[in-house]
Amino acid sequence: MPTAFRDITRSLIALAALTLICGIAYPVSVWAIGQAGFSDRANGSLIEAGGRVVGSSLLGQDWKGDRWFHGRASATAANLRERLVMCRMGGPSKAGP
Repeated sequence: MPTAFRDITRSLIALAALTLICGIAYPVSVWAIGQAGFSDRANGSLIEAGGRVVGSSLLGQDWKGDRWFHGRASATAANLRERLVMCRMGGPSKAGP
């Protein structure tokens, strides 16, 4: 019986130690390094307009060249401007001439 108790105690100590290391210390250290060295990128490269967050500069980029995947067509710069104009006008049916 003392062997089982000792094994369970060691297992629980190992569980607590690994939980602290892998579940708290590592994520906090990675977060701190990201905030210290790359705060703009680590926080999502947010775009603000009028004091409000309106998007991220990382989404919907209009990539040029054959070696890159293309951004989502509905979120690239040219299409985004058209969509914003349509939203101000009330929708696509009112965007015509």
